[in-house]
Amino acid sequence: MERLAELFLPALEMVDGWELDWLADNARELVDRAPEIAAELLEHGLGHVDRSDPRRAVLESQLASVCYWLGRFDPAEQLARGIAKETADPERLGQAHWLLYTIGARQGGLPLTAVSPAATMRKAPDQGVVDVDGWVSAVCRLRV
Repeated sequence: MERLAELFLPALEMVDGWELDWLADNARELVDRAPEIAAELLEHGLGHVDRSDPRRAVLESQLASVCYWLGRFDPAEQLARGIAKETADPERLGQAHWLLYTIGARQGGLPLTAVSPAATMRKAPDQGVVDVDGWVSAVCRLRV
């Protein structure tokens, strides 16, 4: 997969759709196996999808995660803030807030209360109110 991803980089200059489909479908595995290449591909791929494109959610979420794991906290935080502001998907919202909490804790510049608990309560379609803070707390306890 790593070799394919390296060959894939130049092809993204002339994106016609299938490349973005492949990237969205394989983003998580690529992040796990070749994070540096994944970050480059995901950044480039995001430049070729409209805000309304459903692949954008996958590319943004995976890029935020890989930036975090590579220690690129500023872009990870920026992406996570954008996701938290725009998404109604409880899983993406939870991931975004987990990233914001952990980046803040690692950098020491953002207190854990900087993301208001009230702001993390969102109404998800057909799912009622989602308690993201509770979800984040549970995940943080598991990671200790």
